[in-house]
Amino acid sequence: MYEPVTLSISDGQILEDKYKILRKIGQGGMGVVYEARHMALNLTVAIKVLHPSEADDPNMLARFRVEAQSAASIKHPNVVDVTDFGLSPDRRPFFVMEYLPGESLADRLGRLGFFNERMIVEVADRILDGLIGAHRKGIIHRDLKPENVLFSKADDGRETVKILDFGIAKIIGGNVTHPGLSVDDRPKTQRGVVLGTPGYMAPEAITGSGKIDARSDLFSLGVILFEMLCGRRPFTGSTPHEIMMATATKPVPRPTSIRREISGAMERLVLTSLAKNPIERFQTADEFVRHLTAAAVGRVPSDARSCKTKVGLPSIDVNLDRKDLAPVRPRPAPGYKGPARSRRLVIPFSPWAVLFILALAGAAYYLFFHENPFRTIDHDDKLTISDAASPVTLARITLWLDILPKNTRVEIDGTLMTLRPIVVPSGDESFEMTFSAPGYRTRTMSVTPDREKTVKVRLKPLRKKKK
Repeated sequence: MYEPVTLSISDGQILEDKYKILRKIGQGGMGVVYEARHMALNLTVAIKVLHPSEADDPNMLARFRVEAQSAASIKHPNVVDVTDFGLSPDRRPFFVMEYLPGESLADRLGRLGFFNERMIVEVADRILDGLIGAHRKGIIHRDLKPENVLFSKADDGRETVKILDFGIAKIIGGNVTHPGLSVDDRPKTQRGVVLGTPGYMAPEAITGSGKIDARSDLFSLGVILFEMLCGRRPFTGSTPHEIMMATATKPVPRPTSIRREISGAMERLVLTSLAKNPIERFQTADEFVRHLTAAAVGRVPSDARSCKTKVGLPSIDVNLDRKDLAPVRPRPAPGYKGPARSRRLVIPFSPWAVLFILALAGAAYYLFFHENPFRTIDHDDKLTISDAASPVTLARITLWLDILPKNTRVEIDGTLMTLRPIVVPSGDESFEMTFSAPGYRTRTMSVTPDREKTVKVRLKPLRKKKK
């Protein structure tokens, strides 16, 4: 009978007579990462050791070995450098990589909410450089996400970006030959097993409907760009399955429906990268870089591909009562008693009246003959992105909550809000939000529901009275 390996790596333990374990510094999908010291070279390194529960799984062992050998073969300044490979005393494989103290993109997004476009261009440019280095070696990442992007200090003191964790990398078509790794040794994805992180996986990786290639990494990068621009991911859900289904089937929310100040060129860049069909995305990281460079100065390349991505309102899943589906009517002015009664309606004839009637007719035509609120953005050389990407006005907007402590009670104008995220009618009239939790100071803030936004609140603990 199989019994899982239970031996753990402890501080001070020495691996293969070379590496002394100093402390545990992180944990990922397949392994645990430790800070260690190469005793002969007096050099600090990071060591990733396979999880004990996976040690006897041949498929996981193969994937882990590919992670080490793939990353080691890339040798790029924007990809973590792998230097050694070995086995722990309990026969679990590990690999050694450069030690990179710093902050992950996920942590920085959690701290800042979203980035300005200049910072986004700098981060995306470095990620793309790393992907170019990997893709030219025939290696795709398959799990690109903010947790796998690290900000670290370079030797000259400047901050650099490193891509981590090629844990589920795929070797494309035998273009790369690794010592000790034959074609038969390469990890094969089992039928029905999905590799990746919900929310960042490309549609073809979710549905199995297409080839997983470099364009799948570019979709994941598009999700990261959307998150850096808007402070949230494009596709949401209450379960991993819901998130994956939203990614595979729902239209992409327009970034300008969440943050109106986003430039048209940057919006088009993100929407192109998030096309469901890989053929309609950027085909290579080099092409992505060219469009990113143009978007940085508010331009679109003259030979740019058409943006055919279906767009719609931000994807949210909430349960609404019938009363919530009724139209929101504006409040009447003080003293207003309603329209005066009249037996006939007199409309003065004027050019403005004609324009008004034509506008109503156009709106009626749209409502009756265009039932689908989602549409495809297409551009030609004569159409500027600013013309095609005008902001949309939402009847309802979503307030995304980033609150600590987690058990915080949220009220709007005295009414308890139980659904998360909070969906409210849009408008320019502010309301009061109150946040309270046992043992913490109550906080009240004014919020204007003029656009989708993240409400970030950190309640301060009550000071204990000194005896």
